[in-house]
Amino acid sequence: MVFELNVQTTSRRLADRKVERFMKNITKRGAVPETTAKKGKDYPVGPILLGFFIFVVIGSYPGTLAKADDIKEVILEKLHERYRSFKYKLKKQWYKPYKGMERRHICGNKHVHPGQWRALVMKWDETKTEEVAETNATNRQALKLHQTTGTRTYAHMRYEWVMKHANL
Repeated sequence: MVFELNVQTTSRRLADRKVERFMKNITKRGAVPETTAKKGKDYPVGPILLGFFIFVVIGSYPGTLAKADDIKEVILEKLHERYRSFKYKLKKQWYKPYKGMERRHICGNKHVHPGQWRALVMKWDETKTEEVAETNATNRQALKLHQTTGTRTYAHMRYEWVMKHANL
């Protein structure tokens, strides 16, 4: 009994085309890019423009004048939160605490004006700011019960604390 195996191979022309397409994806260093899509949470507009837009839209509806002060307070609070978060992310990513290095006065984020970055670096370098940051870090380490507990509930953490300190 003889079995015939009917196998078709890919044509040389098709294989060469696939290899050529693959080789175009490889960069000069030999790494293939993960994706061509943008990464991160870059917003097309800044927080000030967004706040202005919300203020204009909400202010154009009748009946909002009675609530204008409340709306203004909420918008300013949200903008303040966004700005603080933005500064935190900037400091975490770009700030180098090595005094005397001129390079740390250059921010790699294109959305930050060089003068504003220099002012932020000067603020972060102040001794009072450093003392407050050190005090805050010490206080955070001394916390017995944290504000967030992860996957454990407060009841479970309280039970553990009671079991640990039962002799008191």
